Amino acid sequence: MMKDSKHLAIAKMLSMLHVASHNGNDIFFNFLCVCKVIETTLDHGIHTYSAAGFASLAAVVMFLKNDSANASRFCDIAFLIQEKIGIRNAAETIHISWGFVLCYTKPLHEALTPTLEGYSKGLRDGDNEGAMLDLLLRFVYLPYVMGKNLGSILEHFPTIAAQLEESSRTKEILALRACWQMILNLQLPPDEASKKLEGEVYSQSSETSEIPWKVANENLANGELLLFFSDHEARTKRLMNDEKGKTYSELIQGYFPSRIETFHRGIAWFAMARRTRRRKHRSEAMKVKKQVAKWAKAGDPNIQHYHLLLNAEVAVLDKRFAKADALYKQAISYAARIGHIHHAALFHERFAEYRLEVRGDKDDGKYHMEQAIRYYTEWGAVGKAEQLKKDVNKL
Repeated sequence: MMKDSKHLAIAKMLSMLHVASHNGNDIFFNFLCVCKVIETTLDHGIHTYSAAGFASLAAVVMFLKNDSANASRFCDIAFLIQEKIGIRNAAETIHISWGFVLCYTKPLHEALTPTLEGYSKGLRDGDNEGAMLDLLLRFVYLPYVMGKNLGSILEHFPTIAAQLEESSRTKEILALRACWQMILNLQLPPDEASKKLEGEVYSQSSETSEIPWKVANENLANGELLLFFSDHEARTKRLMNDEKGKTYSELIQGYFPSRIETFHRGIAWFAMARRTRRRKHRSEAMKVKKQVAKWAKAGDPNIQHYHLLLNAEVAVLDKRFAKADALYKQAISYAARIGHIHHAALFHERFAEYRLEVRGDKDDGKYHMEQAIRYYTEWGAVGKAEQLKKDVNKL
């Protein structure tokens, strides 16, 4: 263990600079800080920031190189070091490891227990920031991305909000309330009001701060509302204007929700490409498809259905209809098998629209729309399900 007070002070300063550079989205400086933390560990011994340093190196390797094998190895080293130093900074090590690396290499349900442990250890260590980040990951981001029932997710939010308020965690409070309002809106019927991030819990028009964390979570929430309420035109307009250079994936690079945000962005672009045949829409859609293909090839077990669905969308544009049919069915089956019911609903809806609008098959289109209704209802998006019922009755 490192004993020299000078080197300990340097390690602490580097750790603080690492956090600041990440919050400021300065990837290059962040990488330099991580390397220096690792260097001090190798040259002068393990210190309280060593485990989080190796976890951060894993995150950098995953983000810059998409190298899941080596990133996972660095996480293993981080956990071994953490065992030696006890609970000091354990919440940060767990949050970085799972939020930036292991959620891309392991099934998502495996993250539930360690992130809860990270929250508990952070409280005992006095690391409120690490504890609250683990809390958000465990009870907000993970359940939503996994497609858990919206009502069951909301049950935890009042308690989480109280803890965040007590800890004075401003940016985490904003993220929670934006997600809270989004989920409340997703339970409503689709209309111009429910598509906006406005309500009793969170009002985007009243929040004037422009800190990246807040803007990123607002844009994530807006994108989800427009996607699931099928306003793809409004979504792509936002991406070309208000969100240009400010998507969640750009403002909080490499963090766990960025993959679902990227994927959902791709669906909106493909929907507009099918509708308009504009080169711009197809070009943006193919950029997302290429990125998702890289993630799938690297072995992310949680996004294989993303890859299948986007391939189905390409097949429709290319008029390879038999291929499209097979890919849609595979994507739906995979999503349902791993319990991502929101995606099973969305995929059935996309398949139904394709069968109705492109193939003119009313019976098949109606069947898949009814399946979408079933899954949306199970997910808790009852307003959306009721709207689709009305659409089915018109067929």
